Parts: sequence; C-alpha cells; structure tokens
Amino acid sequence: EAIICVGGDGLIHEIIQGIKGRSDCDRVLKSLKLGVLGCGSGNGLAYSITQASEEAHTHLESIFLIAKGHAVNKDLSFYQTTNQSYLSILTFTWAIIAEVDIESECL
Repeated sequence: EAIICVGGDGLIHEIIQGIKGRSDCDRVLKSLKLGVLGCGSGNGLAYSITQASEEAHTHLESIFLIAKGHAVNKDLSFYQTTNQSYLSILTFTWAIIAEVDIESECL
C-alpha cells in the first residue's frame, strides 16, 4: 500500500525505476502511496509536497503529513533513449539544482 522513503531524490528515483521494471507497474503506480522524509542533499520532492500542503519544510512536518496519510498527486514523466527508458517524478535534467525547480513554481 505504501513506501516511506527516508532519503533524497536519488533514492526516490531508484524506487520508481524499480517499480517501472515490474510487470504490474501501472497498477502499482496507481495505488501506491509514497511517503517522503527528505534526508538527501536536494530533497526537491519532499520540499514540493510540504510546500503544496502549505506546511513548513521540516522533518517534523513531513512525518506529520505521512502519519496523517496526506496525499498529493504528482505527475510522472517518461523518457525514452535509444537504449533505455526512465520514469521521473520531478524533472529530468542535468546540472540543475533542486531550488531551481521549487523557485520556478511561482512562474
């Protein structure tokens, strides 16, 4: 029913890629709730969830949202290269830091 992730955006990326490799990927992605306690260097997803919830971006607030079962729908992006495909929750970029993603929300 749920995965609670204690880590950064890279760990979330690995979880999503693992789910993508499953034969029941579509069913799992539609029903799974992913709790995020941001403990990485960027924490873009954790920050965007607390921001969308109008909560402070702290570990305590993230734990509170997870415990209350708060859910925010997030879009997935699909990228296909010649040799591989990827799913992404935030964006698929090179050399762009998490703050750029968050700060651009107001545009």
